[in-house]
Amino acid sequence: DFGICIVPEEFVSILPQNVKLLSINDKNNQSEVKLIWKKGSDIIIKNCVEAIQDSYISDFKLSEN
Repeated sequence: DFGICIVPEEFVSILPQNVKLLSINDKNNQSEVKLIWKKGSDIIIKNCVEAIQDSYISDFKLSEN
């Protein structure tokens, strides 16, 4: 009943209301990607989302140097 997925930005046009879309920034991306998950999900999902986002942010900062 829950999950996390990395999808193309175009998914914004078909998202259900209970799904959240978050940009993932990475200099090496060939296309803009988004991370989506069901809103109101439990703490495990919240922690996973934050870890994935932090990983991309860290990689992005390293690639700028």
